[in-house]
Amino acid sequence: MRRFAKFDEVCAHLASKLGHGGLATLSAELRAQISEEAEDLTDNWSELELSDDPKELDKFDVPAHGLQTLLAEHHELGERIMDIQDTAIQRELGDEEEGDAD
Repeated sequence: MRRFAKFDEVCAHLASKLGHGGLATLSAELRAQISEEAEDLTDNWSELELSDDPKELDKFDVPAHGLQTLLAEHHELGERIMDIQDTAIQRELGDEEEGDAD
């Protein structure tokens, strides 16, 4: 849930940064475009962070609650989710191995 909320923050920030205002006021088509751009950014944020392309860098801003911070937080939530899933899988596999030993 928190990851979805963070993604919504990324979308809202991106819409504002691009001069479109709040997400609630956007057409469905424009909202879909913003969402697609946000997906690209969240999927590739670490590569974009190291970019020297001025057009890409312009998407990021310096304030603490800027797009780059939101992308990093979104990424961190995804990492935590994967860690939890990995732990659950390890437990499952461990239980299966213990069952095989009987």
